[in-house]
Formats: sequence, C-alpha cells, structure tokens
Amino acid sequence: MAHTTTLLMSGFVTHDTRRFVIERPDGFTFEPGQGVELTIEQEPWQGEARPFTPTCLPGEQLLELTIKRHPKSDGFTTALHDLEAGAPLTLSEPFGTITYQGPGTFIAAGAGITPSSPASAA
Repeated sequence: MAHTTTLLMSGFVTHDTRRFVIERPDGFTFEPGQGVELTIEQEPWQGEARPFTPTCLPGEQLLELTIKRHPKSDGFTTALHDLEAGAPLTLSEPFGTITYQGPGTFIAAGAGITPSSPASAA
C-alpha cells in the first residue's frame, strides 16, 4: 500500500545533505532501521522510487528523512534537493529486517576508516 504525503520543509544539514520534513500519513508506522521507497510525484520522476531510511523516531508526529545529494547519479537526489514545500510525495510500506532489538551498542563505519595498504601509505 502506498501512502501519499507532502513535503512540509527541507533545510541543509551540510553543503550536500538536506533534512526533509514530511507529513506523516494516517496509519503509517515503522520500526527504527526500516526503509521506505520514496517517489516524487512530479514529472519526470512519477512512478520511480528510491529507498531511504526515516531519521526520526517512530512516535513523532512528522516524518524526517536526511538525504545526501549525489549529483553524478541519475538525478533523483538532485531533484529531491530542488523540491519546494508542498511538493507531493509517495511512501511505500516500510521494509527491512534490521530492526530495533533493545538497548545495546552499535558500531558502524564507512570507507573513510578503511586501512590503507603499506604501498598506498608511503
């Protein structure tokens, strides 16, 4: 089931990352860690969805997504960054098996901490 919604506002978090605040559709629930497919309901993006993870808590009244613009990709994230308040969006049902399992410690890192080989360090 798809959920229609509206972009309420967006603002920069960094030079290439924006925080999107969207209206929470009635009956929309998710667990931390789940993703949704987001569709921009404007040409030429209608019918094309991309996966993103909500960055708000499940009980909040509004939904938030924090999305980095990738200008060398197909243009979807650039189109998102160019949207103005009031833009129509569609959310899929939440999906994913990485869900909250209770208190604990989670350690994550990206390629930025990958060790260099001895040859590349020289």
